Amino acid sequence: KFLRQAAIPDRAIEWLPFALIRGIKLMRQNQYDVIVSSGYPFTAHLVGYLLKKSSGRSWVADYGDPWAFNSVIIPAWRRPVDLRLEGAMLRSADGIILTNEAAKQGYLMQYPFLSSDRVRIIPSGFDPVEYASTPSTESKRFRLVYTGVFYPGIRAPGAFFEALRRLSDLDLEVLIAGDVNDRHKEYAIEASLRQVRFVGHIPHKDAIALQKSASLLILFGNNSRYQLPSKVFEYIAARKPILVIRHDDGDLAARLLHQRRRGLSVENSPDQIADVLRRAYFQWKEGGLDGQFDLTESREFAWDQLGSYLDVALKSAFLRKHDESH
Repeated sequence: KFLRQAAIPDRAIEWLPFALIRGIKLMRQNQYDVIVSSGYPFTAHLVGYLLKKSSGRSWVADYGDPWAFNSVIIPAWRRPVDLRLEGAMLRSADGIILTNEAAKQGYLMQYPFLSSDRVRIIPSGFDPVEYASTPSTESKRFRLVYTGVFYPGIRAPGAFFEALRRLSDLDLEVLIAGDVNDRHKEYAIEASLRQVRFVGHIPHKDAIALQKSASLLILFGNNSRYQLPSKVFEYIAARKPILVIRHDDGDLAARLLHQRRRGLSVENSPDQIADVLRRAYFQWKEGGLDGQFDLTESREFAWDQLGSYLDVALKSAFLRKHDESH
């Protein structure tokens, strides 16, 4: 574990020389206007920075998650090194893309040299064509669906599983798609959670169909005030009620879904999760669960819409570099 944490900025650093050589070759063969690096892994931003330095082209750093001041990813003992490295790189960035306002404010506060107009917000979004073309099958049982992975200390199912133990009298099924640690599977067996089925890693098209078949989608909030899981936008595209199991009142996914009346949120507590699920079950059984929420199509998070924002961000970065050089 220590060796993994000691790799700065991450384990992909061993890929750096190969990516850099390939990038330089491509830059010589083509007339690119803008370099875009997308991380995690954050090594990609180091590649983008070095390519900018070697070519003089505009560079945009696209962040899925914050880097140096993100306590979920970076251990405290390493943070000063990462802050210094990221800060030095961002001084050369012509544009920065983040997924939410909280992350933007975090960057502006951490790196005061950044101007607000250089940092743009573009959420992760979803492919509307893929969701519209994927059929779904409804279950006759109250179906809870989670598509994703679990991370110890960040996104863990312990309280959720314990809540399910208290709902053995309900006719419900829980489908979990994605790579799951054997420890979680063993716990489900030991706790006699017969309603839980681990379907493993499945193609994305099948995951969409599973989401659309849910009575209630389960979302585990991240243990970070700067991260908004991309999964929330897929769930919105599925147009099913969503239950966010949040870490605290500042959970960004819970706040987004509350603002748009897309679902419920509950603290990461077995008692409270069980209570919310029991109430949702009986509302579903009476045919009134979906009607509590706004489950209409949400075009604002569709990729074609977000693509227009990306186009503006890239043109802005190009013009910034052009203006500074004249």
